Amino acid sequence: MPGPFDMKVLRDRLHHSIAHTLQRWAVFVARNPFKVLPTSLLVLIIMCAGLTQLVQENRAGYLWSPTNEKAYQAWEYVKNTFGEDGHVMALYARVPGGGNILTEEPLLELLKAHEWTTEECETEPINGKAYKWEDVCHKYPEDDDCASENFLDIWNYNAGKIKKAKILDDVSFFHQNVLNVESFTGGLVLTDKDSRSEQRVKSAEGLIMTYSLKSVDGPSYDFQRAWYLGIAAQVDPAVVEIAYVNNRAFDDESNRLVIGDLPIFFLGMMIILVYLVLTLGPITSADRSRVLLGFFVFLNLVLALAAGFGIAAAAGTPFPPIVPLLPLIVLGVQLDGVIIMVDFLNHEDPAGDLPTRLGAAFSEAGPAILLTTCTTVVAFAVGSQVDLPAVTSFCIYAACAFTVSMFSTFTFFLSVLVLDERRLIAGRVSFFPCVRAAGCPSCPCSLHDPTDPAITKGPSMDKPAHERHGPIQRFVRDTYAPTLLKPPVAATVVAVFVILGALSAAGAPFLDLGLDNADVVPDDSFLKTTFEFEQTTFGGSRIGADIVVRNASFSDRRTMELIRDSIAEMRRQDYVVVVPRQSVWHAQYSDWLKSNGKDDDLGRKEYTDKLGTFLDKDRFARFREQVACEDPPPLTRNVDSLDDDDCKDPVAVRYFITIKRPISNEGLDAIARRNELEAMLTRRGLDGFIHSVIFLTDEFDTVIWEVVLSNMGFACLSIFVIVIFFTPPVVAAWITVCVASIYVDLFGVLYMLRIPLNGVSFTCLVMSVGLSVDYCVHLSHAFDVYHDQAEKDMAAGGEPADTKVAVVKALTKMGVSVLKGGWTTILGIFIIAFSSSNAFRVFFQCLVFTVILGALHGLVLMPVLLAYASQPLTTLGLRRPASSPKSAEPTKSTANKV
Repeated sequence: MPGPFDMKVLRDRLHHSIAHTLQRWAVFVARNPFKVLPTSLLVLIIMCAGLTQLVQENRAGYLWSPTNEKAYQAWEYVKNTFGEDGHVMALYARVPGGGNILTEEPLLELLKAHEWTTEECETEPINGKAYKWEDVCHKYPEDDDCASENFLDIWNYNAGKIKKAKILDDVSFFHQNVLNVESFTGGLVLTDKDSRSEQRVKSAEGLIMTYSLKSVDGPSYDFQRAWYLGIAAQVDPAVVEIAYVNNRAFDDESNRLVIGDLPIFFLGMMIILVYLVLTLGPITSADRSRVLLGFFVFLNLVLALAAGFGIAAAAGTPFPPIVPLLPLIVLGVQLDGVIIMVDFLNHEDPAGDLPTRLGAAFSEAGPAILLTTCTTVVAFAVGSQVDLPAVTSFCIYAACAFTVSMFSTFTFFLSVLVLDERRLIAGRVSFFPCVRAAGCPSCPCSLHDPTDPAITKGPSMDKPAHERHGPIQRFVRDTYAPTLLKPPVAATVVAVFVILGALSAAGAPFLDLGLDNADVVPDDSFLKTTFEFEQTTFGGSRIGADIVVRNASFSDRRTMELIRDSIAEMRRQDYVVVVPRQSVWHAQYSDWLKSNGKDDDLGRKEYTDKLGTFLDKDRFARFREQVACEDPPPLTRNVDSLDDDDCKDPVAVRYFITIKRPISNEGLDAIARRNELEAMLTRRGLDGFIHSVIFLTDEFDTVIWEVVLSNMGFACLSIFVIVIFFTPPVVAAWITVCVASIYVDLFGVLYMLRIPLNGVSFTCLVMSVGLSVDYCVHLSHAFDVYHDQAEKDMAAGGEPADTKVAVVKALTKMGVSVLKGGWTTILGIFIIAFSSSNAFRVFFQCLVFTVILGALHGLVLMPVLLAYASQPLTTLGLRRPASSPKSAEPTKSTANKV
């Protein structure tokens, strides 16, 4: 007598309850399709209303930044303490064919670009006003002039001075006395140090001009578009070659990637539609084909996708550029359930009435569809917990789309299937059901007439069920399954999969890390030239960064000495350029104290007592951006006036530096350099950090393995918890093992295809769990149903239950349908291979191998595990053991009983 917590009893009751409920629902739909269909349609349309709340999110810096890591927390602190810095526009220049750019002609061309930027460039009218540079530029507090930030200031932006100047002498003087010119040059060549340890500039291959904006949105954001659209026309390309970038350009190019590929995605959906029509019935038959059914199934899933997106959008989930890939993926996967349902209905005895046949088919196929959808949704729900906004949003949209698609399959699709089955039984033309196949008009159409004899009883069919299998199913039953389950073949299969998994795991540590910006813009994007400039001419990009020190006694001169020592150590690093002394607040403050005779009046513990008065001076007001006087602020930069009492004990200070970002492993190396610089502060007991917006995306490279492994673990655990309620524990364990094996095998795919592990490929890994689990669950569920039935027959005096026979039945009944569904998924995503971005092509490569690996695990490895390794655990009391004959290998005669 089973105990109150007997897992098998609970599982059987749950399965029986679900199957019985789905059977009753299918019978209801079969009798009332014209009630269910409009109700389902109305619900889906209401869900679609959420699309009005959809907000597109293209900011790469936000989408690919882990929000719980140090870089994001540093960004939040700087924004709240000092104020949010505006975007920066950058122009790169070099001489065509190479050579020294520090000559008159190239500099005059760059001056033209500068003058156009600062005087002529303007936005499209916004509320009747066109904004120019002076309206959007960054300005220091209490200063009406735009902050000057590029090297042309050496000649006061004057063409006459450039023509008369000894350019290399002027640049050398600037380098020796003001600022290290490496901060704005590439390919710099210097002379050897002279007797005074000074170096002169000999030449440079490239120059950088930067323009800081006062904001990250509004007119400042719009000005960036006007600038990048017009700057190229301002110089003679025969004299100077330029490249340019800003945040708006990157956002727009990412958005253009999606818009440009929309025709490709639409073509992919049409391919799925054609394949669906060809799969559901013979296209050459006027009445046996299912053209109209295929069209409505496709329409149903598209509507369900829109409804799922509407729910996600209504919940406030941003819409990143990778989400447009989902329709092809969801369509390909959800059609699996449609194909399985139609196949199961086709295998029911057509002599029965339609409600009975549909109820029987849905009670068998419905639980499997429900289970696979639940595991897919849970896998994406787990992925939505990843600390990466792009992946989180993608997974939320996917989970909503799959959930609503299941609802529409159980309502809209079933109703349409009932109507199409009525048409099929009545012998009407598939694409025009009011006409019988013989060509006789039969109007009014009787599709809705439940008294039609053809509706309640179909034509007789003399062939028994096992002879109604198609040639592929007969091949699976008679040849493939018996061969696969032979002990030598089964052992070889297990060994091959183990070796494949071991090799993939061994290659994982050697995967490259990091997301190349060039991968997430179209192949023809002008930004590709900019990225090439950075790599070849400048040896990597330049990162504007802040040294932030907080929670220190800044009134103590000893603290300021420690800060000076730290900055001096940073200056000695060959990858750091520190701003000149005249741009450092405490250097200018010390000079001001001395010049006003106040330095001697302040003791060792009172260094900042006059800081408020200093910051209130117009010529020093710019340093308010470097000192935070109160906690919580008002931001110091926004205060109208300050006096001695306002800033005696600042809460934080910052200093500006430039960090050279290396070419290889940029993200990891940039973070390593940040950590090295922060250690210089920590060694001196200072609470400080190095901040740059570039670190927001770079930081993910440092934690990606932790995120990948934790996601795999939680996803597999969640799947196990779900499937254990539907299948025996040992079967649930093997399903989980197969899903984990597919995940690991994808590491080998990434290594083989030289795809780096980054946010894009990680999104594919998250999807792999949701997509691959279907192949294993469908077959395992079918196996469990057949083996349970065999045990019941054995208890009633029938033949002994045999796991191998159950596997053969499951492969014959479910395997071909699963294979069709996998092929549908590949067809759906195949068109992505022709995308205009490498990021989307990576999606295609990863998803194709996910489907292939999922099919191999589900149709090759899983049958072997079920046949040979699902029986031993029955001795644990979780499942009644069944005796089996000495030779359990299915013969052709036993297999034919499927």
